[in-house]
Amino acid sequence: MSNYRAQLERAEQSDKVVPYLLLCRGPMPEPCSVHGKNENLVLPVSHPYWRSTDMRLAPDCKCHVRGVTKREFEELKANGTLSADSPPILNEQGLPTGHKEKLYVPIKTSVSE
Repeated sequence: MSNYRAQLERAEQSDKVVPYLLLCRGPMPEPCSVHGKNENLVLPVSHPYWRSTDMRLAPDCKCHVRGVTKREFEELKANGTLSADSPPILNEQGLPTGHKEKLYVPIKTSVSE
């Protein structure tokens, strides 16, 4: 069983506490070919999309999902989620500090085909 499938089973068992999943892009400069159109998607754990789409099967896929509580879901609907494309914060010498600016993008609550 893949790690992703095991993660889904754990999420389904704890869906009373963490009822949503958020699809996040991994550390890639470009969205992956499989999940890119649904980046920042938040759906209930029981939604069929999570079972129909596996993670990390395509060579350019480093996507992952994480659990979202009801309270966090409300915050994400209101504020959005941090953008993976946020520019780095530079120090006085113009070198990256390892931190990024906080840019928020709206979440998606329906699957793009």
